[in-house]
Amino acid sequence: MDLRKLRHIIALFEEGSFVKAAQRVHLTQPALSRSVQALEADLGVSLFDRTRDGVHATAAGRQFVERARAIERSLSVFQHDMRQLHTGVAGEVAFGVGPFPAFSALEPALQAITRDYPQLRLRVEIQNAPALAGHLKAERIEFFLADVRLLKHDAELRINPVGIHPGLLCCRAGHPLAGAKKAGRRELQHYGFVSVHLPPTSAMPPALLELIEEVDGKRPQMLACDHVDLLKHLALQSDRLLLTTRSTVEAELASGALVELPIPALAEAGIELGLVTLRERTLSAAAEVVIAQLVK
Repeated sequence: MDLRKLRHIIALFEEGSFVKAAQRVHLTQPALSRSVQALEADLGVSLFDRTRDGVHATAAGRQFVERARAIERSLSVFQHDMRQLHTGVAGEVAFGVGPFPAFSALEPALQAITRDYPQLRLRVEIQNAPALAGHLKAERIEFFLADVRLLKHDAELRINPVGIHPGLLCCRAGHPLAGAKKAGRRELQHYGFVSVHLPPTSAMPPALLELIEEVDGKRPQMLACDHVDLLKHLALQSDRLLLTTRSTVEAELASGALVELPIPALAEAGIELGLVTLRERTLSAAAEVVIAQLVK
């Protein structure tokens, strides 16, 4: 059924006159009359009684107008929602972030989005990059921001580089190694490490691989989780050594709460942050709004 004809019927019902209704819908009177007659023929019922004192809706006409108005209202709401989706101010965005951007970029981004786009619903997955890639391929999320070193050869993904964050090893102030000019691997391994989940040894930077390799047949104690705040707390409250990126401990290094250990080669063991989407997918406008806040 032609939506224009619905509007013609509504106009005729409300104006009670073919002349006035034709002016309202920008048609000639004969054209409007033909439109109404064609719809009545399609429905097999008379919608209006034509009398000398005007046009009056029949019982079928009144019921038709009631339904037509509901359809018009629903269409108006639908068009409004689509305009909001186009401008990125409504709808739902599901996305992912790795442990490091979750620590440094997620909170300010969410604060800005919830303030500026209150109708936008958000769902966030915080996991490592391989897990997020699985969610993306299953289309459970629209994009993610994470360390992309393990994903560079995946033909299904489009990766936009965001930045490189050098790695380092640090300990709490007052740690037996704090202030040491040099520390051997055996000495470092004695205290154990805390870190986010590391890549497989086949993809691990040489300096990192050397640091955690077995010594005399013993593997160093390693506590791995993807909660950066927890890892920092453990390093501050124990003798465990924290493997992390410089950007996540800038405040603690500046205050002296954490101390960097002298292993310059670990800089290459940082992360390569990238924005990842499916190669054949176009991002929604709402997703673009979220990305603009995450990647600054």
